[in-house]
Amino acid sequence: MVIRKEGKSDYSLPSSYRPIALENTLGKVLERLIAERLSLVLEENHLLPKTQFGARKNRSTATALSLLTETTQTIWKIDTELIVSVLSLDLSAAFDNVSHERLLEQFTKKGLPLWLQKTISGFLTQRRTRLQFNGQKGPEIQTQTGIPQGSPLSPILFLLFSCGLLEEVNKEENAQIGLGFVDDTNLVVWSKSAWKNCRKLEKIHKGCLEWARKTGASFSPEKYQLIHLTRRKSKDVNAQIRIEGFKGEPAPLLKVLGVWVDRGLRWIQHVKKVTQTGIERFTAILRIAGSTWGLTFSKMKLLFKATIRAAISHCAPIWAIGDTGQGLSKTKLRPLEKLQNRCLRLVAGAYKRTPTAALEKELEIPPLPLYLQSLALTHVENTRNRSPEKEIQERCAKIRHRLLTGRARSAQIKPTPQEGLRRLYLKERARITEVEPNNRATQERENNTRALRQAQEYTRTITAAQSFLQRIWNSHFQRQKRGKKAAIWHQNPKETGEKQREGLKAAEAAIATQFRSEKTGLRAYLAAWGVPGFEPSCKCGHPKETVHHVVLRCPLRREGRYEMWQAARTQNGSRILKEKRGIQAVARWAFQQGILPQFSLAREQANAREKPSEWHPFPFLDEEDSEEEEEES
Repeated sequence: MVIRKEGKSDYSLPSSYRPIALENTLGKVLERLIAERLSLVLEENHLLPKTQFGARKNRSTATALSLLTETTQTIWKIDTELIVSVLSLDLSAAFDNVSHERLLEQFTKKGLPLWLQKTISGFLTQRRTRLQFNGQKGPEIQTQTGIPQGSPLSPILFLLFSCGLLEEVNKEENAQIGLGFVDDTNLVVWSKSAWKNCRKLEKIHKGCLEWARKTGASFSPEKYQLIHLTRRKSKDVNAQIRIEGFKGEPAPLLKVLGVWVDRGLRWIQHVKKVTQTGIERFTAILRIAGSTWGLTFSKMKLLFKATIRAAISHCAPIWAIGDTGQGLSKTKLRPLEKLQNRCLRLVAGAYKRTPTAALEKELEIPPLPLYLQSLALTHVENTRNRSPEKEIQERCAKIRHRLLTGRARSAQIKPTPQEGLRRLYLKERARITEVEPNNRATQERENNTRALRQAQEYTRTITAAQSFLQRIWNSHFQRQKRGKKAAIWHQNPKETGEKQREGLKAAEAAIATQFRSEKTGLRAYLAAWGVPGFEPSCKCGHPKETVHHVVLRCPLRREGRYEMWQAARTQNGSRILKEKRGIQAVARWAFQQGILPQFSLAREQANAREKPSEWHPFPFLDEEDSEEEEEES
């Protein structure tokens, strides 16, 4: 099957499309089993380059970027005069140009068993394929080269095929690194001159071309990118590289594995880029849902988390930790916070002036800076004892030792952002083991076996990231909550906002949010904010038309109120909007009675759907067929 590649300017070119192999299901199961066994053997025997992070267990885009950023930060902490240069290479049709002969040679070089080599040879030879595009199928063709994209076996085979490229780059550890993620390769070098870095990259690139000549692979120089990383404004970062087919001009931004890397690793441009992506996705969601129509509360929340928050938090453990590991500043994250706030109001159907802190608790979606920092702590938790993280730290330690050799250590070296993050993790982990719930004093804990058992259970079940998120979030919420009386500030710990809205329509869930926050389209609220044409008094004569008045007292809203109270099982104004039964009863009643003009259209549509239509017999036959049947009878 042929599918489009995203972001291409001309879709009349074959290179703008990617062929994906649709294989036999049983064949894919067998390929998966072989791929897992092959991966296990390669990992156990350390037969793949340490700097290849793609399609391997315990490695991800975050660990790949961690090597780049931690190396750069380590170099800068020792000598701010050093410039780190990155050249991003592009393999042309990487999977399609894999030479079967050279791939099988790697099995012999790595000492893999002959039976496995024969199995892979059988997988590669006599392969036939046909292209399907726009519903049309082409003739079958024989494929003499390449491995099929879509096969579970292809990624690990490509790693084996291309491992010689990274081995060629990393054979010299003198101020250079070859960083790979499947077919994405980045060359990293450093010195005190961008000009020297360019000459070094040219030399390394010649070795890459020699590897390509031997293996039959090919590069696309027109897609190369170059960037010089430094925080010294006085440094010359305009040095160009001389590679045939590549302009050689350095760029101010370089996209590496979905993250926009700027010259100073400040991440401001990355925040702008992902904010724009989030806005585009938010606009797309507006076409299928709104505060009064469309998806239900739970589905809208899931859609936000899966499409928008996942996109803006991609690789957050790398870029969102700032310069100290404590997180980016609020100023840098403000565009993303504004985007999340807009999304929360759409999901909940809330007014713009609804307090953000209360809305976050209502939806169980933490403030974005805390969420990003918790992702970073989770990353530390998951990787701290794994070999890739240890290899990165060992490599940085070697770089640090090499740069400090022969230098006078006059001042203490500041920690890198990743080191600061690891210290924060250890501090939070120590807090969990020292401060357990339901214990008044250390001595009491030691003397109370039950309390000690509870503390041990708490320590086992909560992670440092969860502890950090809950502690800071709850502290922030309690500060904002002081003196607030609206029901939205007083959540029932046993009933989440999502559970309270189970079974409610989109419009009813929005009414629940507005009534609980008391930021709604009633006259008292609208008049308070100076909306023209509105007075605070109710039409019944009461001086203020508030949520409490409408739900419990207004004589003009008596219809259905008694049944609403029965469904809520309470007439207590302080309880009715804090419990699930009360919230749902009030929301349905307010929607049915048309109390808020904002939901009038949704109410009309709901009533039209529920109104039984006039019955008509189903026209199985048209008139002519019916007349013919009557004549025959």
